[in-house]
Amino acid sequence: MWGLVGFKCLAVYQHYLFTRDRKYLARCFRRMLAHARWSHKERQKTKIPYKGEKPLTWGLMPRGMGDCGLMDGNDLYGIFLPHNIWHCYVLKIALWSAKELGLKKEAAEAEKYCSDALQCILDSLERGSIKEANGTRWIPGVPGKTCGSRWGAANAIYPCGILEPHHPLADGTLKYLEKDLSRGGLPINLGWMPGGLWVSIATDNLSYAHLAREEEDKAEQYLYPTLNHGTPLFSWCEERMPEPGASQVSGDRQHAWTPLTVSRFIRDALIMEDKDILHICRATPRWWLEPGQEIRVNNAPTHFGRISFSIQRSAQDELSAKIQLKGKRKPGQMILHCRIPETGKTFTIIESKGAEAQISEDKITLMPQSNSISVIIKLSDNV
Repeated sequence: MWGLVGFKCLAVYQHYLFTRDRKYLARCFRRMLAHARWSHKERQKTKIPYKGEKPLTWGLMPRGMGDCGLMDGNDLYGIFLPHNIWHCYVLKIALWSAKELGLKKEAAEAEKYCSDALQCILDSLERGSIKEANGTRWIPGVPGKTCGSRWGAANAIYPCGILEPHHPLADGTLKYLEKDLSRGGLPINLGWMPGGLWVSIATDNLSYAHLAREEEDKAEQYLYPTLNHGTPLFSWCEERMPEPGASQVSGDRQHAWTPLTVSRFIRDALIMEDKDILHICRATPRWWLEPGQEIRVNNAPTHFGRISFSIQRSAQDELSAKIQLKGKRKPGQMILHCRIPETGKTFTIIESKGAEAQISEDKITLMPQSNSISVIIKLSDNV
């Protein structure tokens, strides 16, 4: 299952950004580079001589176990696009790590492996995508085939960054994955069970792809449906049929991935880093800021150190925010998302302390000048 190394690299990458532990990153990088060298040799097995059109799997990792509903016809083993997408992410993080550690020779070597693998996967995605009658194209599990699930296809957008967020294949893939929603608001047919729900994929695959596309309302729409499909003890089975009280389930009865993805999305909805930018309340449900409501976060770890903040809707026409930065390293900028239920409001900054503030629609960009920041915003109806 070639993609699993990608999940490990995502954890290493995030751990380093929280801790800045260079010794830890250096230890992990040695393993990344060893994997990159080994996998580069493995990919030569699919670079077979050909006449005419290049095979759709040319230059990808050789056959492996799919899992997650991925099938090559009736075969659990095959050359699967999602696993190759995640494999490319391994090489991207290996390259990033080498640069972060100042290892020029190793960075040049990782660059060679990464650029070659990216070229092969992008070619396979383009030529192996499925074209619908209306002209849209989507990413299948196997190049050129519609069998099995499409788990992991949206990971090409985020976190793997293989496709630009608004690439035509990104547009078509999200449209295809979301074409059938259950009565409870979750996409159908993302895993093993025909007509079933793999609940965690909604937040893990789709919500984050929408965040990368700056479609915050679409990202947030899956949070409460996912919560509603958990048990009273907040445990989820891996897959289930969509009807209330479904008796047909599959996979792990207590699927650890789902509470992890739910917790992670709630955290990122409240505070989420994007390189040197810190988003605040990027994807919180809009009704959380009805008049009289307040969102408060205390002492939360970020890539920039710990942060506390509150956003209060003290009145129909006023929002106030207080932010306390507790780390030595400030974000280059923060974006405060004023996600209120009402549409068509005009936002005006009445007061800003501790940061230079600029407003664009319902987003306030803050350039921190001190560790204590406060903003007062007036809301008014458009005339």
